[in-house]
Amino acid sequence: SFLSGTNRQLATAAAAALGRVTNRVDPAIPALRGLLTDTNGYTRAVAAITLWRLGGAADETRATLQSLLTNKEAKGAAAAYLGGMAALARDAVPVLLRASHQDIGAWVDMYDRAQCARAVLRIQGETPEAIGVLEEALAFKTNPWVRTVTAEQLGDLGPSAVPLIPALRR
Repeated sequence: SFLSGTNRQLATAAAAALGRVTNRVDPAIPALRGLLTDTNGYTRAVAAITLWRLGGAADETRATLQSLLTNKEAKGAAAAYLGGMAALARDAVPVLLRASHQDIGAWVDMYDRAQCARAVLRIQGETPEAIGVLEEALAFKTNPWVRTVTAEQLGDLGPSAVPLIPALRR
């Protein structure tokens, strides 16, 4: 199986695909659980969200993803996955807000910080602190990719993103 093979990138991709295409993968659950201890943070994040999508415990998934908000490989993905859990990730909001202000040495720190802020808006709606981080990302001069992706992703926030319209215009 791809999940238990030696190619970690293939295992990560297989785990992500399983969570999107089926809910009948009982034989794969042990291999997915094994990925939760992988040395790569992104792989752990994908395994956690896939297990949740397949019926796993929300609290376990939230805790795993929260723990990855200080991981260079996984911070942005963990934040995005927490945002996708919506109200089930409400307990993660304080950690996401802290992470939205922390540079951890990743080459995409501002992007990851914006992902944390975006997750907060998806979980609990308009939050001034998160709006401020997203405004910062929209004005980020060092990397135009960060500005572009942040602007593109605002569309899925609905009314929570309305306070960002002036920043988008600038």
